[in-house]
Amino acid sequence: MPRRARRRGRLIQKPKTAKSHDTGRYKIIAENTNPYNLWTFGKYDSLQDARAVLDNIETSNVNYYIYSDLNIVLYTKRGE
Repeated sequence: MPRRARRRGRLIQKPKTAKSHDTGRYKIIAENTNPYNLWTFGKYDSLQDARAVLDNIETSNVNYYIYSDLNIVLYTKRGE
């Protein structure tokens, strides 16, 4: 019976360190209704900062969504 070959490689695992929030915990995603486009409008560290930015924007055909770092929509602003 032939000897069993040993495999050297292993699965690549992510390092088990704490998450870094240097990119921002809240993302604003913009959605244009005609023609259909999606883009990231900005990344912010607090929900209050993201809402303040959205409250000052006046656009007619763009919908804005604030996502948390868990991909949950927390706030929306719809264009008329």
